[in-house]
Amino acid sequence: SSIPTQLGQMSEMASYFQVNSNSMSSTIPTQLGNMVEMASQFSLKSNLLCSDVPTQVQALSSRVADWAISTGNEFLGTICPTPSPTALPTAVSPDPSPLPTTPVPSPLPTLMPTLLCRSGTYLDATTGCTDCEIGRFTNNSAGPPFPTNCALCPFGRYNIRTGQDTCDDCASGKYSSDDRSSCDDCPAGTYVHNHELCQSCESGKYSPQALEDACLDCSKGFYTGVSEGATTCSSCDGGTYSEGLATNCSTCPAGTYSGSSSSSCTNCDAGKFSDRGASSCTNCAAGTWSNASSTECSNCSLGTYTSATGSHTCEQCSSGYFAPDRGMTFCYKCSAEFGLEYTSTEGASSCNQCDQYHYMWKRKCVKKPEGVDKRLFPSTLTTLALEEGWYRFSGSSVDVYRCPSPQNCIGGTIDSNNSTSKSLCRLGSGGALCAICDANYFLSSERGCLECSGGSAWLSPLIIFVILAVLGGAFVKCKERIKAWESKNRDWLPSFGYKLIAFMISMQIIVILKSNHESVGGRSMEEPYSSFVDLVSFVNMDVSGLLPLNCLRKDYFDHFDKLIATTLFGPLVVLVLVVGFVHPKWGTPASRTKAKKDVEVIFIKFLLFVYPSISRTICQSFRCSDYDNGEHRLLAADMSIECGLRNRYWAMFVYANLSLFVYSIGIPLLLFSSLFKWRHELNPPGFEDEGRAIKTRMKNKAMLADPIVSFAIRYRP
Repeated sequence: SSIPTQLGQMSEMASYFQVNSNSMSSTIPTQLGNMVEMASQFSLKSNLLCSDVPTQVQALSSRVADWAISTGNEFLGTICPTPSPTALPTAVSPDPSPLPTTPVPSPLPTLMPTLLCRSGTYLDATTGCTDCEIGRFTNNSAGPPFPTNCALCPFGRYNIRTGQDTCDDCASGKYSSDDRSSCDDCPAGTYVHNHELCQSCESGKYSPQALEDACLDCSKGFYTGVSEGATTCSSCDGGTYSEGLATNCSTCPAGTYSGSSSSSCTNCDAGKFSDRGASSCTNCAAGTWSNASSTECSNCSLGTYTSATGSHTCEQCSSGYFAPDRGMTFCYKCSAEFGLEYTSTEGASSCNQCDQYHYMWKRKCVKKPEGVDKRLFPSTLTTLALEEGWYRFSGSSVDVYRCPSPQNCIGGTIDSNNSTSKSLCRLGSGGALCAICDANYFLSSERGCLECSGGSAWLSPLIIFVILAVLGGAFVKCKERIKAWESKNRDWLPSFGYKLIAFMISMQIIVILKSNHESVGGRSMEEPYSSFVDLVSFVNMDVSGLLPLNCLRKDYFDHFDKLIATTLFGPLVVLVLVVGFVHPKWGTPASRTKAKKDVEVIFIKFLLFVYPSISRTICQSFRCSDYDNGEHRLLAADMSIECGLRNRYWAMFVYANLSLFVYSIGIPLLLFSSLFKWRHELNPPGFEDEGRAIKTRMKNKAMLADPIVSFAIRYRP
């Protein structure tokens, strides 16, 4: 059976035209080409269709999805067979004629044809062997039966002449027309697929002209610019890249670059940077640097610089130079910017050091004061190293002080893990200016704090005691000789004794003046006078300086103890000794009167002798020294006593005022008043002759009986 031609009248049908598995054995009607609205599901599968697909029907395939004709129709493209002629006559008379009377007829014709059609022709019932039309062919080399029509040239082949027994191949990139009369060109951007149709180039491929079976690959570093049907493959611009078969080029990320036609991006070298899509990397400017693959350059940090472009690191400023800002292209010289005393460490952002004669404080170079070791530098206020014999109260102290006992101050720096005393004072000493000896240590004026158990504590006092004992023993043993010598020299000896006392008191005053002058910062006495005054300094009668009194008690023997011993204990002991010395003379009234006078005279002589020393000790109880701008206020004579802060200071202050009234004011006032009442007797009026005046006052028994007069009677009226 054949496909009805009337089906072609369904021109409005859009989908699902299916005539499958119906053993249709005819050609496809050309009328089906009128179904121009078809968009999907056009199927004639699994039939016995033959001959070529009509051009009108084939044209529908370009717009119909799910086109299925050739499947199951293996005879498509071949000549449909014609039925073979039968041997029987086509018609028989119902009634046979009578037997002929004529001779027997000739035999029937055979089935073999009497014509031979060559290749390129077909057998037409009317015209016989006829040439094939253009675009068709036959191959009759096998002999009859001969085809009744010519076959259409296969896809990809054509012929342009009639009567052809074969078809020519289309050139590469061309496909055969529907009637196979010619080969048409596929447009650029396509390729010929199975010689049947033009297929657009896939993504990443291109064809500048139609190609056979496939398009060209767009290689690395190039792109097509469209998703399909590309006609060109263009080079990627600088700053972009492709890895092949690319529709578009990818942009290089920041920190990389690429030239034209690049298949990948290259990391920027150290010292360079790039933005996104860069075709080259840019050198970092002077004062900046970068690592490899950097998107930007970093400024040189403080204390570093770079003067060149394209730097991958910054150089540290040399010693003596500094870079105060980020991104510096050079370093400033400290000595040129601030002064010759300024310098710096390597890689400094400021002039953070000073030369050996200065130290750094509050970012300024300050001249090192006297007592600071100039050999150790660079120095800051905290790290100042002191010379031996000097002291400072803390690491933040700007003032340096000379130690009263230089041997106690070992110098150096203040250790942050230790106290100031442990850092600057030698073993056995401590306190402010290392002037306080620890327990079991005593202060030596020449050697500082010494250990009591060292053997030298009592050596000097022992020597003095031995000397005094020897002199006392000699005095007792030679008592009669001394008395005889005293009697023999009675004319000048008393006067000499008083002159000796006056000399000793004068020397005491000189020694005290020198000591006071130097203690308040005065200039030292010139040589050789300074050495001479030091040699006779024993006249001060400073017993506390001669005896290691600190070894006799656990507590420190301070100035308050010394004040009490000087003003109270010392005179009391002397008075007892004097009384004991003259006691044997108290036998008769006359001897008692004389002994009383002797005691008074000796005690007054003693007071006059020790008066400067006692007054000095009393006055030392009032003078306080300020250190570190008043942060520390200490008694100048004893650094262990803080002025105004403790009860012991106020007790000492009250006692010193009482002693001042008794000794420094009371004794001179008492002596003055005692002598004032004898002023006329000591200097008799009306005498022009000095000798007569002296004889007259020597006759006044009442005046001579007063012990105080013995001190004035030696002087002329």
